[in-house]
Amino acid sequence: MDQSFKKSEFLKAIFPDIDIHDNEVIRKVLTIYYSQYGHTPKVEIDGDVITISLPDSVQQKYPDDFYKAADLCTTKKYREAIPIFERLIEANPKVSEYHRNLGQAYEELGEYDNAIDSLIEALRWNPKNNWALLLMGNIYLRAEKDTQTALTYFDQIIEADPENYLALSNIGGIFLRLDKLNLAERYFKNALKVNPAFVNALHGMGIIEMRKGNTLKAFESGVSGLKACQPKDAQMKEILDDFLLSVANQYFKEGSKMDLVADYISQLERVSGKEIQIQIIKDLKVNAKIEIAENYDRDYHLVSYRPDSPRIEHLICHELTHLKLILSARELGENLLFSSDQEHLISFRKLMEPTCKKLRSDGLPEENIKGFIESVFHGLNSRVFNAPIDLFIEDLLYKEFKELRPYQFISMVEMDKLSLQAVTDQQILDITPSALISKVKVYNALTARQIDNLYGTSLESRYPLSPTEKGFLDQFWDEFLEYRKDREPGEEYELVQNWANDLELDVFFKFKRDPNNSKKGKEPTEVLEKIESNPLGSDSFLLEEEEEMKKFLSANADVNINMAIFLHMVDAIKFFKKHDEQWIQEIAMELAMLGNTGIDPHKQGYKVSFQKGKGFSGQKVLAYMYVSIALSLPDLLAELKMPFEKEYNLAKVFGT
Repeated sequence: MDQSFKKSEFLKAIFPDIDIHDNEVIRKVLTIYYSQYGHTPKVEIDGDVITISLPDSVQQKYPDDFYKAADLCTTKKYREAIPIFERLIEANPKVSEYHRNLGQAYEELGEYDNAIDSLIEALRWNPKNNWALLLMGNIYLRAEKDTQTALTYFDQIIEADPENYLALSNIGGIFLRLDKLNLAERYFKNALKVNPAFVNALHGMGIIEMRKGNTLKAFESGVSGLKACQPKDAQMKEILDDFLLSVANQYFKEGSKMDLVADYISQLERVSGKEIQIQIIKDLKVNAKIEIAENYDRDYHLVSYRPDSPRIEHLICHELTHLKLILSARELGENLLFSSDQEHLISFRKLMEPTCKKLRSDGLPEENIKGFIESVFHGLNSRVFNAPIDLFIEDLLYKEFKELRPYQFISMVEMDKLSLQAVTDQQILDITPSALISKVKVYNALTARQIDNLYGTSLESRYPLSPTEKGFLDQFWDEFLEYRKDREPGEEYELVQNWANDLELDVFFKFKRDPNNSKKGKEPTEVLEKIESNPLGSDSFLLEEEEEMKKFLSANADVNINMAIFLHMVDAIKFFKKHDEQWIQEIAMELAMLGNTGIDPHKQGYKVSFQKGKGFSGQKVLAYMYVSIALSLPDLLAELKMPFEKEYNLAKVFGT
């Protein structure tokens, strides 16, 4: 076998008689040591590299006695294990692991001199034995209080195996336990360079930042650690959960973030042109709420919160972000008002009739039953409206208010506890229709999934979801992610409507246009999208938009054309201008294949690969198909026999 060393302090540490500057001394010391085992080694020196050649190889398969001794060490029977290791070494002294295990047994017993002697032997036979290097460094650091010698052994690990992030993190942990923060940070950072998602190193960095007083950085390290946890890291995940809560609580003690809230209020007051007031209401039914000035005929917006609510800074900013979204949607004339009337309440009472019967049989007065049903009705509608919009709000808060993240984390986790209770508490389940619980569960699990996504927690896993509920959850989450990529102001209302439609909760509310919307005009394609989807079910809205379209077309085009196809073609031409011909051709073929199944111009929700989540109407599919083929495969147009030539010719004028 060949044994290799470098001229270094490490070599001198395990062969104290060597002078690393004198090659003859090096040859002599190494020859004498390795000759005692019945062979004359060949020692070659090439610059700083020393190679020792021995005729036989190291034993690869360990005898049963080795495993027996190792098992004794596992049960802390070190005294019984030591004689076995000594016999193994006497029989074959060239096996590094025999010496290393003997040294570890001595180290556990506190016999550090014996441990050092054994570990030196282990390293003479294998200088890359990382566990022996780690033990030596640990002994010199903790028992001998000799940091410099410890670093000699620790640095040899990096020299021998620079990719060994586990060993690097272990060294960081040793220094951390001794409160040598700079050295600990050095090794943790080296470990993270190799594996940025190594949980132990991320946790270590979090502890270092905490001890240095960098609480927010500590929190971020804890979050990174939680996000990096795998199923096998269950114990570490529990440790990090506790660590994150501890760091967040320390962060709160360091001072309020109401100055951040004040800045946000000032920003929105400038945008809205109205004052924003904050008030405390002890018996408020929710943690916090905002009342928009115009909706209450006031000259100021009002945010109310309950004083016992968790982390009010986050709650206030959450409500303020509702205002921010509303102002942005109003600017484009896209804000909608969510409302319900007596007819919606009657529909809900029919759903809740079994609950009413049960409550009557329990002797509850009719007035109380009525109040309870109305409370559940408004609570359900609040969830239907807020659940999708809150996803966007919390996402914005996470991105734009880094200093608020510990507040957001605690606040969302506390609210999730109530959300979980609402769909798992047996008393609630006993009196609420299971179909209703199922729908609310989807909304609540969505919020849990967002917390998990932002902070690495595992809250969603606590929700008992059926396959159908899990299917809705996955579908809604994917749609949220698609909308999040390029959301235009007001588009959040589309998710409110779409998800309510899917869960069959759309019969309990309606949308109406916000009379405070800006009068700013819209692109004709935007008008058409609203008319085709018509999520509001409002005839007055439909007629108003149609009139706007007609005015546009009467000034620019032949009114006999198919207006919907024309406007979608304008949109398609603008869209395809951003892409090359080959990509357009691939889309053309995809749409042509979709067309083979038959396209209903009045149907909604056709799925296309290039715009996931926001389904196409049948008319939009036809328009995009025609344009993509005209641009990339024009010879096929005649075969398709699509009667849209006039629409396309006019669309080219407006789309280019």
